[in-house]
Amino acid sequence: MLVVIEAMSNQIKQADRHIKEQMVTALPESKRLMQIPGVGALSAVSFVLTIDDPWRFKDPRDVAAYLGLVPKRDQSGEIDKQLPISKAGN
Repeated sequence: MLVVIEAMSNQIKQADRHIKEQMVTALPESKRLMQIPGVGALSAVSFVLTIDDPWRFKDPRDVAAYLGLVPKRDQSGEIDKQLPISKAGN
């Protein structure tokens, strides 16, 4: 079992190296995202490929809404409170 785990670990390391190499050449903007603590190569590449052209969004909150991260709302009569972001969408 240890041999299999070691082989899988080596394959994962190779895949990570391949993703980083491709990222530098094909998606240089994803390298900036990796400067954020906790963001790895795969997350950065996925985000860049999902957003495609960032200039189509006028406001950063539009990006969050595009991904389905919208603030909760508490509407009652004339009161309309904006609560923290939920992952529930509209």
